[in-house]
Amino acid sequence: MQKLITKRVGKANKYFYVGEQYDSKEEIYFTWFLDDLKKSGHVKYTYYQPETFVLIKKSIYYWKKQNKKSTIEKTGNIIDSLKYTPDFRITWSQKGIEKYVYVLNEENISVRSRARKPFVAIRDKDYPLDSLVSYIDVKGSYGQHGDAVKFPVLQKIIFFCKGIYAEKIVPEKLFKKTFYPARYLWTDGLTKIRKI
Repeated sequence: MQKLITKRVGKANKYFYVGEQYDSKEEIYFTWFLDDLKKSGHVKYTYYQPETFVLIKKSIYYWKKQNKKSTIEKTGNIIDSLKYTPDFRITWSQKGIEKYVYVLNEENISVRSRARKPFVAIRDKDYPLDSLVSYIDVKGSYGQHGDAVKFPVLQKIIFFCKGIYAEKIVPEKLFKKTFYPARYLWTDGLTKIRKI
């Protein structure tokens, strides 16, 4: 087991674990959860910030600037592009599907039901053997930048534009519903057992 390290990078804190940089402690906690799922054979592959999806392209306008001797064509932005990078992409094993995964559009229960399994997956045609894949956006229990308002809107745009269901996961809530990762049972600095 290794320590979770916090460093100030510019104006924000960055978090490091096993040489990798993460944007939040919650992402590292979720990594520990995925590590345990991989060890138990429930998950085949995990990728941190796997790819960026362009949901809406940048809109530009053209205009002409008249100088003393010539006319120059210029451009300006009307709307910047809208991009989304999921925190994690998980490819599930059959064992994991049976225990943890709700398959979107293939099960007879609402995606919003409390009775459903903890993860939502879609069939991803771009990956081998029609794999079941989950796209995860990890959030803390408290969002300081209005994430509680922004994410549901972004989630709808992602699904409409790309057919991808990006699922919001709050690690502490997930752990209570499933299991606590072995590494999470110790404090971030590995000095004592965490109070849960």
